[in-house]
Amino acid sequence: MNTMNRVAACLLVGGMALCSGCRTSGSVPEKAPPPEKTTLVGSRWALPESLADAVAKERLDTPLVPVTVNVAGASYALQVPAAAPPVVTAEPDGGTSLDVVLDDGVTGHCTGQPGELRLGSLVLKAHRHLVDAAVGRRHVTSAITPLEGLPSAISVAWEYITDDDTYGAYRLLAGYSGPVAWACTVDSPGHQATLARLLGELMRGSLRGDEATQRTYYAMTSGQGMRAIGVEERVTQADQGALERDRVLFLRPASGGLFISDYLQEETSNAGEAMVDMRIGSWVQGELNLDVKVHRADDGKLTVSGVREGKAMNGSVESLTFQSAAQRRRVVRDLVERGHDAVMLDSLDLADDPEATPLAEVVREELVLIRRTDDWALLEATPQDGESNSVSLRWVDRHGDMIRSEWTRGSIRVVTEITWPPVPRLPPR
Repeated sequence: MNTMNRVAACLLVGGMALCSGCRTSGSVPEKAPPPEKTTLVGSRWALPESLADAVAKERLDTPLVPVTVNVAGASYALQVPAAAPPVVTAEPDGGTSLDVVLDDGVTGHCTGQPGELRLGSLVLKAHRHLVDAAVGRRHVTSAITPLEGLPSAISVAWEYITDDDTYGAYRLLAGYSGPVAWACTVDSPGHQATLARLLGELMRGSLRGDEATQRTYYAMTSGQGMRAIGVEERVTQADQGALERDRVLFLRPASGGLFISDYLQEETSNAGEAMVDMRIGSWVQGELNLDVKVHRADDGKLTVSGVREGKAMNGSVESLTFQSAAQRRRVVRDLVERGHDAVMLDSLDLADDPEATPLAEVVREELVLIRRTDDWALLEATPQDGESNSVSLRWVDRHGDMIRSEWTRGSIRVVTEITWPPVPRLPPR
């Protein structure tokens, strides 16, 4: 997860390698609402009292209805709150979609797709629908917030006023749930909690696990308006090696539109915990920005192949000494359990320039134990590669697994918190 901090910083400052050439998924001109509308009723705008009931309207007593869906060949028997039998449609990518009547005249649309696919593609599709429907609408605005009560979910709301002065809101809720990624939308002034209830039932019903797979869900925030949700998966393989995968969705408002980015990092290690294969990918506004694979041979030589910003990134790198994700986790665990003063963590990082020599290098950071209790420990990480202006504080449990981190570089501050499974409670900050 530590790599996510650098990715988040890049997305915030813009113009860096991962984000170059990005554009928003579309925008709708935003104007100030009419000055005569001066009463707040829970919206981001000042709205008349006559809209209070519509904005606050929910339908939380709808009975649960059984429905069976198929995602990537797996069948899920779900229970969803619906005022009528849901309409289920198979999607060409192995996913499924549901149209669910939430209330009189209000229908929610949900799409589930294999979790290894990009959640951002679902968000982008929903946002493009909003942009396409923007004819006759004005004063569109958006708000991005974490969705409470679910392991890894986020809420995006767009408010608008039509040319005939009708107020509306288009809501999107999305999240990771085990092997499935879900996104639900509704076009209604209210029904935020109603839609959240629907998404919650879908996520809980598809949250499958097995002894070989361990999943950790987390959320990231920054003062610059960025919000992100992610899931880290550790899969024990038959040969006693392991696959570790990080999937993250980054969102932030941008020029009246929405900036959407997916990030993927996979690493396979052998029975000795040494890295064998790595893949790093990113998609910005639904378009491929980075997809590079690294293979480590028995003699330590690295083969790099893929594409970055439309340019081929191919070559080899002589043997480098670095730690796999599993090895770094073991070093942190030993630091916490044995109370060492400091340790070094060495990670493999790709070059920003696809034509650089070498194409990969080792990034080193010093990890110092600041405080330790029976339940958690506080660590401070300092980069040793010249990024001395960045500071990282990490709270970990007694096994060295992260609870919370605060990463700061200049004016950028990124906070990451584990949302599931439950973690030890930290003292107030």
